[in-house]
This record gives sequence, C-alpha cells and structure tokens, in this order.
Amino acid sequence: MPKQLKHSVLSLLLAIVVFTSCDKRPFAHVELYGSIVNARTNTALQGATVELWVGSYPGDNGSTKFGSATTDSNGNFDIQSGAQWNGDDYSLLIISNNINASTSVTKQYHVTRHQKFNVGTIYL
Repeated sequence: MPKQLKHSVLSLLLAIVVFTSCDKRPFAHVELYGSIVNARTNTALQGATVELWVGSYPGDNGSTKFGSATTDSNGNFDIQSGAQWNGDDYSLLIISNNINASTSVTKQYHVTRHQKFNVGTIYL
C-alpha cells in the first residue's frame, strides 16, 4: 500500500474514533406550551412574545434562541424546537405588549428530549 494511502486510511480511522466517542446528544424535538395571563386583570394576554432559549440565561454568551411564538386571543402559545446538542435546561422569555402587564419575565425549565411539556399558566 502506498505511503500516502496508508496515511489517508489512518487519518480517516482516527477521525471516526474521535467523532464516535464525542459526548453528543442526537437531535431531539422538544415542545413547550401553556398560557400567559395578565396578573393585574387576570385576563388572557394576547399578542405577547414567547421566546424559547437553551443554555444559560437568554441572550447571555452560550445561549441559543430556538424559536418564538405569539400568544393567541386566549393567551395560549406553543413553541416547537428542532433540537439542541447539550443540556436539558430551557428558558422561556415572555415579553408583554400590554402596558397594564409587567414588561417581561423569564422562566426556566428542565425538559428532556422528545418531551411535550406543559408549562401551565404564567402570570405576567
């Protein structure tokens, strides 16, 4: 076997060993859903923005935004994510569009892969 071909085969085998032994998490679907209610008026909060983040606190270095949704007329939202590689810690950042409600709130959840997770009612 020529020297160059041996080198290529050994490099390929090394790459296979390295990549198969890495601690990685296969792509995992997660879904978070619930409703947002105005804490002052106890009514559904329509038009609030709900963002799904993974990693550290939303917007911090190392965090990734995986999607967003807008609450419907009943204050309901449903965010589905394709996946993430490391960790099970997700954050929802809820941003109000209503002057009679708090401006924003962040809630953190531990969600395992392929889980459909009801966060319940969030008061803003």
